[in-house]
Order: sequence, then structure tokens, then C-alpha cells
Amino acid sequence: MGALRLEQTRPGILRVGFTLTVDPAERARHEAQVRAEGFPDYSIHPPGNRPVFSSIIYLEPFSAANRRAFGYDMFSEPVRRVAMERARDTGEPAMSGKVILVQEGKGADQPGFLIYQPIYRNGAPVDSIEARRAALLGFVYSPFRAQDVIGHIFKSSVADLELEVFDGPGRPESLLYTSEPAPREARHVQEMGTVIAGHSWLLRIRSSAEFEDLSHDAPPPLMLLGGMTFSLMLFALIHMQGLHARRMEETARALERGHDELRAASKYARSLLEASLDPLVTIDAAGRISDANIAAEEVTGVPRQMLVGTDFSRYFTDPARGGRLRAGLPGRHGAGLPAHHPPRLRAAHRGALQRGGVPQRKR
Repeated sequence: MGALRLEQTRPGILRVGFTLTVDPAERARHEAQVRAEGFPDYSIHPPGNRPVFSSIIYLEPFSAANRRAFGYDMFSEPVRRVAMERARDTGEPAMSGKVILVQEGKGADQPGFLIYQPIYRNGAPVDSIEARRAALLGFVYSPFRAQDVIGHIFKSSVADLELEVFDGPGRPESLLYTSEPAPREARHVQEMGTVIAGHSWLLRIRSSAEFEDLSHDAPPPLMLLGGMTFSLMLFALIHMQGLHARRMEETARALERGHDELRAASKYARSLLEASLDPLVTIDAAGRISDANIAAEEVTGVPRQMLVGTDFSRYFTDPARGGRLRAGLPGRHGAGLPAHHPPRLRAAHRGALQRGGVPQRKR
């Protein structure tokens, strides 16, 4: 995806990303898996319980600004959710309404929009709305900074026009783009609507001050020129979106293959865990439990879904010694697990203590 060179080839397109749909029952396991891959602070945000989660798990470029969006649940935000649901149900790219983009940071007020391409599981039926909802894997998407992307399209347009683009009705709060920093009463004004990727925009075309100073023509020439400019803009947007959607699809399929491989590796790791009669857990680089077998559940008295994501040292009879063990994990101060005196897990429902190893997941 780095070959896309978004800043050079598509000004205003801030990134290409993939957001995965996550069932609430799988949230803890999903977060533990991503943390185990080297992102110990990862979590789906904003916090809270919802019927379904989505999480941005792949980003390109993975810059400091874009990392603000890592783990963000776009389905939690109403404007984005409307576009995502439309893309999911139709199987077609869908454009969102006006939003303030996550990577812009607090205090930013430059508006943007997003385009979503739904990705379904390979081989799953998608011949009905119900089937597409059941088969949804996630979305490949891109956020667009409206002022930059529309300005790029019109950077060589004629000087006789001033342009405003609105998300829906032509109200000040709906303004996406303006070619002029300050509003002005123009002699000639024309408004035209269009639908792009399932979403409505309004284009307001005004005569410029220069045009009005030099010409007293009636509005028809301006209207013709405005219509031509509008057509060029629409063609450019649709053409860009079409090319981008194809690249998004290619990226999504590569991500899906990686997801399938990760799922297979996870299934294999679980089979190894459950093959042991001893209590076993896997832990990430920060010492948090990322998986546990049935024996570990029985010994600790804690269900697996509650074990995942917690600090493994809290389950030792000597928490201080467990903390020292955690400090000796590979990748932390260059030390490894001690080879003698295996840790003792705290048994919740029995008087005896159970010895258990704590292998670290290979990465």
C-alpha cells in the first residue's frame, strides 16, 4: 500500500485502512491478539458496550497522525455508521456525510468525508441483504480532507467562478468546500445537486468579483461554464473514486488472506493449549494474558473470557514474585523466563496449589 503514494497521487486522501467487524463476545480475545502482536496499549475505542464493534486495525501510512485512528470504532459514530450500513447492505462503495476526521486531532475543524468498500468473507453467499450482513468481514476505507481533495480537482479551473460544495442542503453548517475564504453576495448564482456513491451533494456556483467587474453579461454564459465545471468535477470525483475502489478491493483481499492466516494460526495455538492437561496461558510482551486453556480456568476459577487481558502475575500465590517473573519476559530488559522454581498458580476453589507453566506466545 505504500506504493500508492497518497500524498503525491491523491492529495486530500489521508490513508487507506481496514476496519474489522468484531462481535462483542470476541472483543476481549480480539484486543488480546492485537496486543500480543506488539501493540500493548491497543483497545477498541470509544469505550462502552454496543451491539457490534468495528475497529481500525490496518492503516497505511501508519504515521503519528493516522495512529490516532488505530482501534477507533467508526460504527459508534452515527454519520459514519449510515454510510457503512449502506455499503454493507448494497455491496457498493458508499460515501459518508460531513465529519471531522479522527486523525485531525482535537481542535481541528477542517471537514472531511469517507468512502467505504464492504468486504465479505470468501465463498459466503451475498445474494440478499441478510446474506451480506451475515457475510460481512469489514470495510476497506479512505478518509478525504474535503478542502484539499476538491481544491486539487479545481486548482486549474477558470478564475470567473467561485465554488461552494455542501453536504446536503446549502446551510452554513453543511459546507464542505469553498474556494473563497469569506462569503460574498454575487450577481449570478447557480445551484446544482448530484449523488456520489449514494450520498447527495449541492454545488453552488457564483460569478467572481473579477467577472462582474469586467462583464455585464446575463447569466447564461456563466451557467453554461458553471455546468461544464460541475461536470468536470463530477467526472473527476467519480473517476478517482472508481480507481480508488479497485485499489481498495485489492488491498482488502490481501488483508483478508492475512486475516485467514492469523485465524488459522490462532486455531492451531488453541489446539496446542487444550492438548495439555496442565494449566497453560499465553501472554503478551506486557505480561497480559492473551489466551488460556480449560485447565487454567478450572485451577483459577476464572472463565477464559475474564482471564484474557488481565495481568498474569495476579494469579500467583506470590504476586511480588510474579511481577519479577514478568520483568524477565523476553523483550523486557533482555532477560528470559527462569528455568527453575516454576510459578504457583492460585487455586480459587481448592486448598491445594497447582503448578503451571507460563509459555510466551511466539511472535
